[in-house]
Amino acid sequence: MKKLIYIFITLMVFSLGCTEERDVLNVDFDTKAHFTESEVTFRPLFTQAGQVERESVEVTLLGSASSSAIDLNVAVDTEASTAVEGVHYQLITENVSIPAGEYSAPIAFDILLDGFESSDDLRSLVITISGAATEGVAAKNTSIEITLGYSCISDIPLGTYIESESGTEVELTRNEDGVYVLSNMNFRFYNPAYGDVPGYFTDTCNQLELQGVPVESAYNIAWIGSGSYNPEDGSLSFTRADATYNPDYFVEDVYLPKQ
Repeated sequence: MKKLIYIFITLMVFSLGCTEERDVLNVDFDTKAHFTESEVTFRPLFTQAGQVERESVEVTLLGSASSSAIDLNVAVDTEASTAVEGVHYQLITENVSIPAGEYSAPIAFDILLDGFESSDDLRSLVITISGAATEGVAAKNTSIEITLGYSCISDIPLGTYIESESGTEVELTRNEDGVYVLSNMNFRFYNPAYGDVPGYFTDTCNQLELQGVPVESAYNIAWIGSGSYNPEDGSLSFTRADATYNPDYFVEDVYLPKQ
């Protein structure tokens, strides 16, 4: 009989202990706020000067929705961030509240596209949340690293262009690697007896870069330099040199699309 009473008491204690632990876990699980991702990237398409793009990340409750609003403080970790406020971004949401009965709320910020030097200029923005609803949550869940930048689509029209000074027609094509090829760039540089010397270039948001590809049929002349594409008049402008023989002698060219 004593043995049965001992077993019964042991089971009761074990049951109460499990119930108490489960209740504590439920309370913690229902009241914690966090980011579901640790890293995200935003690179909107650049289309015009002065462009501002609004984006947001979600802060979410663990478990079920709360019966009361969850208020959180939002801050930028300036030591961990390479993006500068007012140059690359503007934080819109400085305090966020997850309404009662809801599971999440957005933290909004603006990306200032003019602040980036090029499409290769990527900046990190580290946002953190704090408040009673974040206590006890792992540190990785209360911050998010956002990569900011912009992207471009290259849409230079292919076809016939006219070198403005000589009036010579050239053809613009694009090879299988996506590199643009101008059929001849040997104007005011070498004797025409060298023949056509193509130029290979890439386009990054209308900024052109000659690739220095040697042309075997023309003694390995390789055009280097930079340029730009003007979408308003369709013109291509270059400042170029020959990496093989005259890397320091630059000539300017302008190519206009054939009307």
